[in-house]
Amino acid sequence: MGHKTAVRYGIAIALMTISIFTYKLSFDMSYLLLFSLLSSVSFWTSVALLVPFRFYKSVYSEIKKTRAYWISAGLYLTFHILIYGFFYYFLLGYFVFQPLLTAYVGASVPTPIYLLPYWESYSPGIAIFIAGYEADVVPFTVFIGIFLAMLLGANIQRVFDLRKVLKRKKGTTSYSVLIGAPTIAIVSGTSCCLSLPSIIVYMVALSIGAVTSILSVLASPIYFGLVWFGLPIGSLFLLYYNLRDMNKILSKCPIYKS
Repeated sequence: MGHKTAVRYGIAIALMTISIFTYKLSFDMSYLLLFSLLSSVSFWTSVALLVPFRFYKSVYSEIKKTRAYWISAGLYLTFHILIYGFFYYFLLGYFVFQPLLTAYVGASVPTPIYLLPYWESYSPGIAIFIAGYEADVVPFTVFIGIFLAMLLGANIQRVFDLRKVLKRKKGTTSYSVLIGAPTIAIVSGTSCCLSLPSIIVYMVALSIGAVTSILSVLASPIYFGLVWFGLPIGSLFLLYYNLRDMNKILSKCPIYKS
């Protein structure tokens, strides 16, 4: 382990300690929002520092970023944080009587210590109401959204790089075939928001009652947790490995290196 890596991990551990300390202080309801914010920022910054630095090089430093990168990353991040929330509540028929545009900032009551990651994922949060429909902006969706947006931008940029290779080397069918696979993988990787149908199934099962063993599984908190947390994290791995494969392809293309 290098010196810089050791320092980075040391800072991550210190921030995680601060997160736990401010979590304890958040039980004082008078300062719940303040300490929840400090705890969440410390927690997710610590998690970001624990991610291997190679990841950041692959999705940012080593990418020659064009408009394709910034537009795709920006649009996805906007969708992931805001539009998806509105879409989710709209399909579920959730509606509250609020003014045309309203926003609230709040924090959740602290959970037991063994549920700390769950509490850090949802507190504090911003509830945005537009025409009665709600979108919740919480730490987990912001954190995972930023990572997915960077990965999506990097993947899209690499697809454009492959396209340039094709233009320079006309008549090569092997590269043409290779473009289709990573493109499909990108679509699959960003389909963490396809967890939406699964969440809808969960809500339906919950509303009609667990009348069969299957419905009892669908209506369980474990299933909801796997869908809400597991699918986006799975998408991270899929997009990362897809990016890694495209980097390997491009590294073997003399035209791209020139």
